[in-house]
Amino acid sequence: MFILVLAACALIHQADFLEGKLTLLFPSPVKRFHLKDHVEDYAALLASLHDTINASWSEHVAGRKAGSRGFQENDDFFDFQRDEYGETHSERGWLASDAGRRFLSMIVNVAEAYLRDLHLDRLPALQAGDFHVWASVHHACSLHPVHVHPGATLSGVLYVATEPDGGQLVFTDPRGALPPFDDHRLGFRPAPGDMLIFPPWLPHEVTSSARCGLTASDAPPRVSISFNLLADRADEQPNWGRSTAHFRHAAHT
Repeated sequence: MFILVLAACALIHQADFLEGKLTLLFPSPVKRFHLKDHVEDYAALLASLHDTINASWSEHVAGRKAGSRGFQENDDFFDFQRDEYGETHSERGWLASDAGRRFLSMIVNVAEAYLRDLHLDRLPALQAGDFHVWASVHHACSLHPVHVHPGATLSGVLYVATEPDGGQLVFTDPRGALPPFDDHRLGFRPAPGDMLIFPPWLPHEVTSSARCGLTASDAPPRVSISFNLLADRADEQPNWGRSTAHFRHAAHT
């Protein structure tokens, strides 16, 4: 009964199905970018980001609790950045470096491009302070369980350093856990410079490296930068129901 009440109160957008055309209902728009298409000296920028993030990681490691491993190890690094640098544009840590500032400027541009693809470009111009940004350092057995990002407008990730048999970014079918959607997972094995932007409600996880458990594993960690476009003001949040409708029109052409 409770579910029926919620359904009855939900806002209903009218469907204007085009005759003779295929309509994709409720898609999950994911867009892949590469840093080389947005920055001329992208290899140098990746190297600088790698160095400055490692410096912040070393600062974190020096003060962390003994025994942190796997998921907890990188999760503690997330908390460290939030507590020490804040959740948005920062004057401290790796985000305050020249490389960090260039990255912030770049994600403003790619986020606006993503929103334009969804016909949501009428939003106010984005600024670096509209994003929550954090770095991740995943060693061989480090992972991150399935999660979403409530309260965000979009989510994204840039891969700074990877290894051929490193962990993957895995998306889970958002249509539910019941058959026939209970075994739909799509993995993406990134290379340095790859960047993905996706809806914040799309369930995703980070898997551990294939080297996890090998006694002689000395592979360098995978380094990435994640970001969420914050949605603090309700009148500026993209309406995902409306954007889905626009997106399926684009699929007709």
